[in-house]
Amino acid sequence: MLLDSLGTEEPTAVIGRLRPRTFKRGQVVFNDGDRGDCLYLVESGRLEVQVTTLAGQAVTLRVVHPGQFFGELALVHPGNRRMGRVRALEPTQTWVLHAQDFEELRARFPGVDRSWSWRWLNGWCGPVS
Repeated sequence: MLLDSLGTEEPTAVIGRLRPRTFKRGQVVFNDGDRGDCLYLVESGRLEVQVTTLAGQAVTLRVVHPGQFFGELALVHPGNRRMGRVRALEPTQTWVLHAQDFEELRARFPGVDRSWSWRWLNGWCGPVS
């Protein structure tokens, strides 16, 4: 999980900033073009990440499972627009970390920034050595 890469104090600080959010089966978490302002950590359930092709066809890029996360670009580029749609495939429990909370955590715990940035880079590009 994302918290595993942190030191001893940071996980408690991060957990204190997380807010629960549940989604019903079929409920949209966000749509393409929505303003991004938070990261979602999945506790239970599954969600699909979709994009729309130039021909207007919806394509599923991946399915997000418990222990995974999505929406991380909103933390490094707050205010940017979402690129894709995320929808719950079944009842889903997530924990939300808002960009403002992340900025405060980064200022207090520089390791949060370093370890998460490295983890996100590995997730986007594969293992970096």
